[in-house]
Amino acid sequence: MLNDMQMKSITLEQFNQCLTIINDYEINDTIAEKIISLISIQPSNKCFDKLYKYIINHCFPENNTIEKPFQQLIKEIFEENQNNISVLDSISRKENIQKLFQSIQLVYSQKSSLIQTTLSIENWNQDNIKEWSKEIKSNHIWAKRQENLSEIISVIQRAIYLYSNYKLRHVQLLSVLLLLNSNERDRGRLAQIATGEGKSTIISIIAIIKALQGLHVDIVTSSTTLAQRDTEKYVKLYDMFNLTVSHNGEHNHIYISGPKKCYEQGCPE
Repeated sequence: MLNDMQMKSITLEQFNQCLTIINDYEINDTIAEKIISLISIQPSNKCFDKLYKYIINHCFPENNTIEKPFQQLIKEIFEENQNNISVLDSISRKENIQKLFQSIQLVYSQKSSLIQTTLSIENWNQDNIKEWSKEIKSNHIWAKRQENLSEIISVIQRAIYLYSNYKLRHVQLLSVLLLLNSNERDRGRLAQIATGEGKSTIISIIAIIKALQGLHVDIVTSSTTLAQRDTEKYVKLYDMFNLTVSHNGEHNHIYISGPKKCYEQGCPE
């Protein structure tokens, strides 16, 4: 617990903020003790920033080593969405999803159909990806064609491996394919993805695909800390595709009116 001197250093607003974080993220006793420890060591505004980052990283772990077969994932989604006609329609045509999944694996081991190179995509380096992306920027129509989606995802898959040394997981790939495969015109999809299954990576993949197709992409989250963390974390990945990224959080000054700095710079793009 905090002693009298530490309590005097913490405002009521800061204390309420701490309780709100604990409640919102359903923190257990073990993590609550760590929170108390952080406040005790440095009861200040900076401390609460560190506290929030600690909880975000705890609640949204970046990696999980458990992997399930692609077919098993399709089966589980089918069983969990018996009342969701849109999802069931996509899964009922699972042969198409399975073919696209297999196509991505095949294209990954082949040369690009867009640029001239002696290397297969699985052996590309960052320069190869930048050259490929530069070609797409002058040819958005190519990126919008459904038959080229396999190559786009294959290149992103290679970029993720170069960036993180992790291979794109089946659950991430299936999530991307389902989210992109909305059957209703001008309507999107709402997905529930478990903690540790790589939501940030999934969102980044979709953002890259849409940006390569010539669209301006906004990623929305309720957490400014999470937005800042993932912006800083994925900036090198976006850079491989000649894309810029930023967040619109205001940590150093109060926002008054007008376009924020990140939009004035044309970010995120």
